[in-house]
Amino acid sequence: MTYAITILNKSGVDLARFVQFHNKFYRISNIKGTCYDKNGNLIKKVKRKEFLDIPAISGYSLYEDTRAVIYDPNLNDFPFTVEYQYTYDFNGFLNYPSWTLYEDYNVAVEYKKLKIQIPSNMDFRTYNQNFNKDATISEADSYKIFEWQVMDLPALQEEPLSPELSNLTKAIFIAPEKFKLDGIEGDMSSWNSFGDWIYQLNNERDVLNEEAKLRIKD
Repeated sequence: MTYAITILNKSGVDLARFVQFHNKFYRISNIKGTCYDKNGNLIKKVKRKEFLDIPAISGYSLYEDTRAVIYDPNLNDFPFTVEYQYTYDFNGFLNYPSWTLYEDYNVAVEYKKLKIQIPSNMDFRTYNQNFNKDATISEADSYKIFEWQVMDLPALQEEPLSPELSNLTKAIFIAPEKFKLDGIEGDMSSWNSFGDWIYQLNNERDVLNEEAKLRIKD
């Protein structure tokens, strides 16, 4: 994943920060950062040790094993540009990462591209939210390649009582047909097959052993 954003004024400075999450199912690696001034001149290259790796505990949970990798460039000479690169390695998943065109209100999109390369004998599922552009499909060796591109999208202006941006933005949600999570294989090609996987997860989870029964009686 590579993305760059130009911050025009202090109201957008929060978007210059790098914040990505990881846990035992998806690891983040190959993290790089670069900062440029208003003329495109290099300000600094961010070293890996400058990205902090901290526990990510949400306000409604007592414990989570998710962690966050964060970095704040702490620049205030506007405009400036930050660019980040990173890789996610997945160890099982239910969904592929979604592709959202707008990250926030009042942020325009100069160029954005999604590329999916999968073996020719595999398929995946998509749900397009407010987005009706078809992918460009090609083949190379034993792979199928799907690409979506957009350019020059004006910013969505935030207004008083605006709904959550996630309800308005164009997005593509992507999921595999067959998957494996924590060593348990599943099939998402139909509701019945996905329900079978959920049933398998829950099977006999409501059966107490004798030790637990005695403890409850006590």
